[in-house]
Amino acid sequence: MKTMFWRVYPSYLVIILLLSGGFSFYTVGIVNRFFESWVNDDLFARAHLVEKILHSYLVEPKIDFDAIGTVCQDVSQRTGNRITVMLSDGRVIADTESDAGKMENHLGRPEVQQALQSEDGFGIQNRFSKTIRAQMIYVARTVEYNGELAGIIRISVPMTNLQKTLNRAYIEMLAGGLLVAVLSALIGIGVSGRISKPLRDMRRGVRLLAEGDLSHQLSTTGTREIDALIKMINKMARELDERISIIKTQRNEQEAILTSMAEGVLAVDNKSNLIMMNRAAENLLGVSFNRTQGESLEAVVRNIELHNLVHKVLEGDEALVEGEITLWNYHKDKYMQVHAAALADNKGEKIGALVVLNDITRLRRLENVRKDFVSNVSHELKTPITSIKGFVETLLAGASENQQDARRFLEIISRQADRLHAITEDLLTLSELEAQGDKSELSFQHLSIREIIRAAVDLCELKLTHKGIQVEITCGEGLAGPVNAHLLEQALVNLIDNAVKYSEPHSMIEIKAEKVDDRELVITVHDHGCGIDQKHLPRLFERFYRVDKARSRELGGTGLGLSIVKHIVQVHKGRITVESKLEQGTTFSIYLPMNGEGISGGNGIA
Repeated sequence: MKTMFWRVYPSYLVIILLLSGGFSFYTVGIVNRFFESWVNDDLFARAHLVEKILHSYLVEPKIDFDAIGTVCQDVSQRTGNRITVMLSDGRVIADTESDAGKMENHLGRPEVQQALQSEDGFGIQNRFSKTIRAQMIYVARTVEYNGELAGIIRISVPMTNLQKTLNRAYIEMLAGGLLVAVLSALIGIGVSGRISKPLRDMRRGVRLLAEGDLSHQLSTTGTREIDALIKMINKMARELDERISIIKTQRNEQEAILTSMAEGVLAVDNKSNLIMMNRAAENLLGVSFNRTQGESLEAVVRNIELHNLVHKVLEGDEALVEGEITLWNYHKDKYMQVHAAALADNKGEKIGALVVLNDITRLRRLENVRKDFVSNVSHELKTPITSIKGFVETLLAGASENQQDARRFLEIISRQADRLHAITEDLLTLSELEAQGDKSELSFQHLSIREIIRAAVDLCELKLTHKGIQVEITCGEGLAGPVNAHLLEQALVNLIDNAVKYSEPHSMIEIKAEKVDDRELVITVHDHGCGIDQKHLPRLFERFYRVDKARSRELGGTGLGLSIVKHIVQVHKGRITVESKLEQGTTFSIYLPMNGEGISGGNGIA
């Protein structure tokens, strides 16, 4: 693409050359006519002068041919003109360039005829001379005496002399024209530079604006038209900068809002291609927007329920569609409440759909837990209540008369009542733990871990002695941490009681406490009992969950002990894990967070 200089300057140069050439051509014509007129006038004057000089020689009774020839030669040498003298009949009597005696009669020459026929006695012709073989200008002048023609004088000059003079004039004019053209071209370059420089500056400034530097301001040039354009460009840049700043601020605010939202938000166009997705939606759907932008929703999220909801908005007349979907994956299912709304432009035309995803998985699980809890509580309470009611009815029906049966029935009723009491106490304990954990009303003290373990073992001493089970405690004397002694003791009692129930008589239970690092300590309770199948481990801490329901009830368990332990650990902001293999025993590990100053001392064996 040509620059403005090469668009303007060649035209300007052509115009200058045309003007210079036209002016030169016109000047040459004027000079040519001027020289011809000047030569003609000069020849007329010289012819008249020669006629005055030779008049007396031509009108004398006896013409002195020698004197005429001498005068003509003298005048010719002084003027450089060819002079020819003829008698009235055309005979040549004198000529400065040729022998007059050998020259033919000149009466028929055009200039002679013109002089004879003109009123002023002059004749002029520009023609080729056969005598001297050159282009000549001839001026003839008649000489009269007493009204009669006495002779004819002709003065001529070669055109070569005139042409040389004209050629010199032409060369000088050509040189002057070229000089003027060169000067005009240089001036044109300067003028074009002055015109194009502001435009180049504008181009650089506009390029900076196009590259995003909207704070750059173009400089004025002093030219009204260009300055008006520059002012408009500067104004446009300022307005664009302000609008872009507003758009960036709004975009940042929107991104901050979308990023901080717990709900997943995504937008699709009319073809169901992704155009926007916030971080929550990426986490919920397990996709990356940077990798899937512009792709079809069907290709990114393989869920027919979500696709149907979006298509209802895009293809139907409904502006808002709600529904619930389930996202299936290999680890755990997710339940989503979906709100899909139509997106419209300023003209009200539908351009896509906005989808809001609300994760209700926890609510669904809580509902399931509540349903399971109600079902389990009902089942757990129903068994002892049914048993108590049945034996009471049996006693009322007359079984009380038999003391042996009555005593056996009353013992069963007592055991079932104790079971009801244990279930009620465990439920109250769970409720209290949840209430205290939510309100953060529990107090924690920096206590010795070994003493808490020792106290829990003492509370289980009767059961341990009954089955002949030994307890080995491994804990450093100085190991301490911020704990709630009552709750941690209760958790350890439940774990020890659970280990006693499922351990063979005369076996060993190992309790070990140690620091993992400066931030955490671990307490493990390991038995050598029957162990637990791996499929039961994920649900082991659920309320009323039993691996072997018949054996658990036979051993007097409520199904809430491990759930209580889990809640106690959660109150301490810790975690609990379980490892078990069939016929090789079970290990429960309680991890409690500690600050660096709360753990000290080494390990020892009690």
